[in-house]
Amino acid sequence: MLKNQIETILNRPGSLNGIAFENMQARDRSTSILAAVAGSFGGVFSCNGNKSEVFTGYCTLDGDARGFMAPIADLYKTQVRSLTHYMNQVYGDIVPETTLKVAASAELSADQTLDTERTGESPFRGERGDPFVYPYHDALYYQLWDLETSPAQILEMYRGGILAARLHQNYDALVDVVAVPAGEIQAAHEAIDRLLSADPLLFIADLERVYGLLRNNFFKRVQAPTIVALSRRPFGYDSHEAENGVYFGRKYRLLKYEILGQPVPLGDGAIQALIQTRGIPTQRKAPMFARLPKPEEIGQELITYVSRGGQVEIESRHVITEDMVLCSNDGILGQIDGRDVYNEWPRSHEYFAASYGGALSDRMQPFHKKAVATIIPAEKIWTELRGKPDEDVVTVAVSWGTGTMQVYRDGYVSSDGNGIARDEYIKTYT
Repeated sequence: MLKNQIETILNRPGSLNGIAFENMQARDRSTSILAAVAGSFGGVFSCNGNKSEVFTGYCTLDGDARGFMAPIADLYKTQVRSLTHYMNQVYGDIVPETTLKVAASAELSADQTLDTERTGESPFRGERGDPFVYPYHDALYYQLWDLETSPAQILEMYRGGILAARLHQNYDALVDVVAVPAGEIQAAHEAIDRLLSADPLLFIADLERVYGLLRNNFFKRVQAPTIVALSRRPFGYDSHEAENGVYFGRKYRLLKYEILGQPVPLGDGAIQALIQTRGIPTQRKAPMFARLPKPEEIGQELITYVSRGGQVEIESRHVITEDMVLCSNDGILGQIDGRDVYNEWPRSHEYFAASYGGALSDRMQPFHKKAVATIIPAEKIWTELRGKPDEDVVTVAVSWGTGTMQVYRDGYVSSDGNGIARDEYIKTYT
């Protein structure tokens, strides 16, 4: 009824769906219905949110995040279940066993139904109900918040194969192993093992999801009711948080690339920060030649070459697209199988306009660089590029093409997100 009235006022039938409609229901049943019922008795109503919901912001402002006090908001959902089992054991079955068998769900939309299992989604979102696997996630939340562990440290434990043992230990610390049925405890530990054996890409995506929920929902916690402190680190006035969004530091990002087996992007903020702080601003002296790709070249492969000690080697491979500018140094680089090759590479139109400027055509023209780049010997950041001590070349990802490129230990790396071979550096920058 109210949904239809609002859509009529907005003159947008059927527009009040998704999160907006779910939050409207949560506000109606809390600040409207519960507040009215409590007021009719001359009383107040409590906020029954738990620490799992406070951590992730899985609640609605002026809805279930309202009340005069939050008595269980320092207990994770796993702990609330454990407490329920204990109370049933001591005081009789005050909470029906059927209730404990129902998956946790806000039940505010058809997507949150308990009747059908989710298919085609990450296993970290659970089979039905709330998009979390609470035995696993509560143990992870406990590690991140109560034990003050950074995402980078989580990745280190994951890479080192000790995260599973730590999360098993955390789960056992959160439950009353006497009151909670043995089958439930076993299922929880199996869930932890199952998720940590999943694809590392899914694990990292979920870690970033829940850490993002923690950081992005600070605004809800500062407006929440007073939380009864029960742990060493409850949310509230004693837990200072910065409302500056999600940030994954250099250590985290480099560990992520290592675990996923991905080359380090030269444009990554961690690498760029090292270049800016350790490198030297350098002006390119030689002109760069540039042109637009011809229509018949679109979709073709562009191979870039590099000269090292007089030997010409393949540096990277890309697919030519319409949004590229094809660049080259002056002159022939050398020969491969008796044919002349040139040092050509792609860049974006935005980069060309900012660094060089000028009108482009489909014919090579010389341009002089107007922007100063910061350049650093690759040797100085070899470890951060994930170069091995006994090797002199490492593969990195680039933002200016469709592939990767080789960076050589005796070469250089620039703030333009480019690797520069030693021979090229001597020819164009000195």
